[in-house]
Amino acid sequence: QDVLRASNLGSPVTLSEPLNGAAKAYLEAARRLEGEDLPVVVPFERKGFLDRLLGRRAA
Repeated sequence: QDVLRASNLGSPVTLSEPLNGAAKAYLEAARRLEGEDLPVVVPFERKGFLDRLLGRRAA
């Protein structure tokens, strides 16, 4: 959602929404390209209330 909004405004998501997950990923990728050694963080998808209640697993 934030990436689409930033694209429509013509502003990079890294500037308009710096705390967004996509912005963080871009900045971490840039830091890795500069040679910085960063741990790899694998994002996870939160399960909704009904998914937890009914025992459904995220795909």
